[in-house]
Amino acid sequence: FVEGLRGGWQAMLASVAVALRVLGALLPFGVLAALVGVSVTVLLRRRRTQPSV
Repeated sequence: FVEGLRGGWQAMLASVAVALRVLGALLPFGVLAALVGVSVTVLLRRRRTQPSV
């Protein structure tokens, strides 16, 4: 029984380690996508609020 718990615990730790590595690998791309999205949003809002002449 204890060996099963130990094995499950090790498997969970391995899964968490993999998830953290994937998150760490994808995080820079997420930051880049957020910067591009905010820039586009700001530019579109500026265009819409300018009165057309």
